[in-house]
Amino acid sequence: MSDNSPKVVKQTVNLGNLPYFSDVDDSGKRMVMFHQDSIVDRFPINTIRKIY
Repeated sequence: MSDNSPKVVKQTVNLGNLPYFSDVDDSGKRMVMFHQDSIVDRFPINTIRKIY
């Protein structure tokens, strides 16, 4: 039996000010950029695993 409970992981995220979309990359995805960066190390993010 697998454990499908949510987990908290620590990630580095940018919680910058005034987000905007930049150009499209080679894979067709648009990047989110910020006018002023605010990098936060070990920001807790709750992950939910898909139940099959």
